[in-house]
Amino acid sequence: MKIFRFLNRKIAAVSKRRLVFRTLTLALLLIVGLLVYRFYVRSFAPTRVAFVNYPEFSLARIEKSIPSSFFIRVDNLSLSELRKARSYPAVFVFSRGLQLSPEQLQELQNAGFAGTSIVMEGATNPNQDVTNLKGRDLDAISDYLRFGGNRNYRSMLAYVRKEIDRKRFFVPEPESPFEIPQDTFFHLEEEAIFRDYDGFTDYVRRKSLFKSSAPTVALLTSVPGPFNANREHVDAFIQELTKRDLNVVPIAAATKRLEFLQRVEPDLVISMPHGRLTLGQAAEAEAWLRAQNIPMLVPVSVFQEYDKWLKDKQGFVGALASMSVALPEIDGGIVPYAVIAQYRNAEGLLEFRAIPDRMARYCD
Repeated sequence: MKIFRFLNRKIAAVSKRRLVFRTLTLALLLIVGLLVYRFYVRSFAPTRVAFVNYPEFSLARIEKSIPSSFFIRVDNLSLSELRKARSYPAVFVFSRGLQLSPEQLQELQNAGFAGTSIVMEGATNPNQDVTNLKGRDLDAISDYLRFGGNRNYRSMLAYVRKEIDRKRFFVPEPESPFEIPQDTFFHLEEEAIFRDYDGFTDYVRRKSLFKSSAPTVALLTSVPGPFNANREHVDAFIQELTKRDLNVVPIAAATKRLEFLQRVEPDLVISMPHGRLTLGQAAEAEAWLRAQNIPMLVPVSVFQEYDKWLKDKQGFVGALASMSVALPEIDGGIVPYAVIAQYRNAEGLLEFRAIPDRMARYCD
């Protein structure tokens, strides 16, 4: 009997040592796992950036500029979801015309207290501006947003991951903000941006796009423009007109429209309208068009999903009708025919595209 008791004690001791060893091993593995996970979250996990109240066509352009779709993700955060803002390293709010409720404002402030970097783009009410990003970081982000375009949006998202979220892996080095003038000639390539007409003409000649005997068409963009929105609709216009053996001069201008038109001396003006042709120079612009004796076409962009617009018996109403039809007609614009509408992309965001049959018919 003594031998059996001795063996039982030995077995119990071994079992106890094994249990202790397994417990310690499991605890060590758990600690290592937690440390690895923490390192992953801090250094490798995707950086999520929230955008609040941004037009979907602007967000579509930003999303297409993501340098790495796995390591940087863009979320369209609605005003009803602001309680989630604190879970993001950075939240950008499009503040033009935005009036936050006290509860919404408090949610953003709470996110800021929790460590989220917040930028209120275009804020006009200091009582609702909860921007907490400062100094060099605020300057960089503000310039990326102000200039727009793929290059700036791509660098902005890389900057957020590297400088704000402090994740150095799997991210390209962000470039300094690429200045895009508010008054510029441009073309299909991203870098084809020119402050003056001579630079533009040199470019189209090098690209064999200039036709010496062909008429010249000045294509004026507005909202949505080539830099603050997806630009497929603008590119489609340029391409359709170019197919018809025309010299196409795309212009994105806020203050120098008339000056640019006078420099180009086009045979036809196509203005994608959003209000008057010029700001503060209405009489001068009207006199110039009359003196040139050239038509100005004003094709319309539909700020509505195409299928819903087709079913809407009212079509254009209110402010959009005034900005897109009535005011351009005062300037002498004709043929306000809808050629652009909004369609949902693969990410579910509304973006502007040419209405295929209408765009081709208009350019004919």
